[in-house]
Order: sequence, then structure tokens, then C-alpha cells
Amino acid sequence: MFLIRNIKVSVKVKPLVLNNAVLRLKHKGIKTNLFSNFITFKAKNFTFVLFKSGQKKENHINITQIPNFRSIDKAIASLVKLLRCRVLRHTVDNIIATSALDRTISLRHIVHSKAFKKIKYNSEIFPGLFVKFWNGTVIIFHTGKLVIVGCKNKRSIKWILQKITANI
Repeated sequence: MFLIRNIKVSVKVKPLVLNNAVLRLKHKGIKTNLFSNFITFKAKNFTFVLFKSGQKKENHINITQIPNFRSIDKAIASLVKLLRCRVLRHTVDNIIATSALDRTISLRHIVHSKAFKKIKYNSEIFPGLFVKFWNGTVIIFHTGKLVIVGCKNKRSIKWILQKITANI
């Protein structure tokens, strides 16, 4: 079992001018942070990063703090309403999920067991052990708590959890 904590979605929209977007948001009472090639703003519990349009004549927008898959459409609808933009496509870039093994773990034992190919662990720098897979990364703590990052779908999270529980 796992809990999704955050989903990051990338959205491509028809071209927008950053200054016009800032004015539109300001008119709606939304505070923006303007940088040379992007703006950030928070609305409806979501955080948005709107990048200047590139060579493909479209803008890239990252939306974070999406708590579950049902809220992806809400976040995109909020974006469309705020900026009056036309969405071309969107993709899930990253899911952060948590889980627990309900027991303490010897991280040094995992390192020495060679059960996983790509491991990073340095207890003097960070208390967690990183195990990298082709579809995401899991951070294992000695308490048995797990943080899964980098997955793009629930299937990948389930696969990683299955590999971890089978080898610990």
C-alpha cells in the first residue's frame, strides 16, 4: 500500500506572453514572481511555473502540489480559467509516494547484500538509502519508511514496492 503525496504535470499551451499573464493574474489578485524566462504563482492549492514560449511556439507550464490523479483535471482547469489559455497536451512527469514496511531495516545489510544494482548510501550525508530503478527511485529509511520518486504512473510505484519487499 502507498499514498500519493504529490504529482507534477507538464502542460503545453498555445503561446502566451509572460507580461500579459502577469497582468491577468494580478487583476485576479494572484501574486506572481517574475523571472527573466518564467513566472511562478500559486492558486487553488496548486503551484504553477509558466515558462517563456520556445522555438515550438508554445509555452511549457509545470503544475505541482497535485495531491492525486483526480485533481489533475482540476489543476489544468484552474490554469485555463486563470490564463485563458488553450491546452495542447499534458503529461505526468513525476509522482511522489510514501509507504512503510512496518519494521526497522538495516541499511548497511541492504548495501552489502548486493540485492540491488544501483544503490547510493552515505549515512554521514543523508540518513536514507537510495535504490534507483529504470522507472523511479525509492529512498529507504532505517525506520522502514519509504519514499518513492520519479514514477510516472501507479503501476511503476507498485512494481518498485514489489521489488523492494521481495528483496528486503
